[in-house]
Amino acid sequence: MPAPHPVRDGILAVTIGGVLALALLLGVRLSQGTLAPGDPTIGATPVGPQASARDSCDRQAGGGGGPSEPDPVPGPEFPRQEHDLDNGRPVTVTAQGNAEVAYHRLSEFATVVEFRCADCQGKLDVFNTGAAVPIVSGETNGEPVTIEWLIDTVHEVAAGPNNSLLIRATGNWTLTLKSWHDLSTTTDRVEGHGARVLRVDAPKVRLTFAPLNSRDSLNVYAYRIADREFRANDCIGRFESSELDLNGGEVLLLWSLGEWTIEPLG
Repeated sequence: MPAPHPVRDGILAVTIGGVLALALLLGVRLSQGTLAPGDPTIGATPVGPQASARDSCDRQAGGGGGPSEPDPVPGPEFPRQEHDLDNGRPVTVTAQGNAEVAYHRLSEFATVVEFRCADCQGKLDVFNTGAAVPIVSGETNGEPVTIEWLIDTVHEVAAGPNNSLLIRATGNWTLTLKSWHDLSTTTDRVEGHGARVLRVDAPKVRLTFAPLNSRDSLNVYAYRIADREFRANDCIGRFESSELDLNGGEVLLLWSLGEWTIEPLG
């Protein structure tokens, strides 16, 4: 099972009016603008042809746009800072402009990424060098951006305990990195939207989803803490509820454009 990839899987993290919107990319880089619920475009750049709601769970159905831009690479453009990261020892960096945030994990865990920017303008990238994939990539026009993501899972263990994130931004931003062991465990129903990382104590969950438009989908990946192994996943592309057997998974990465509800089941 490949690692969750927010651009390959059709995800751009931008926030419109304080609400996290994950715009479908399908291989194209989007220009700035406002995401309209019934028209999955940003600015004048369409996001592939319209497809049925069910097709939103099949990323091959959408078609692509123009060539993507080259991935960012460490260098003088990204002033480097280094940190140690451990259970109970999160790292929070507040800065302005470009940076490389490098870290060394002192024990075995996957890393929860929380990125926030209240006033970023223009090009915005948060790039995970360990997996060579972007977490955020696109254009912003000053709207707040908020995203959570999960990295350093079994998909990236070859990178070892060292990793770094490249941030290209114009604006003031805050990046927090923490061990997934520091996530509080929920046994209650959780409602949300956008990209979240949750830790649950249940063998199964019930997922309920209300898509924002016909290209929206709820994607869920479940991982087991003991070995960082991927255990289960689901994709819902229409108004519906479904049960997901976590197969021993405890930490969930969820993302969507619309509203979702997750309910642990005994």
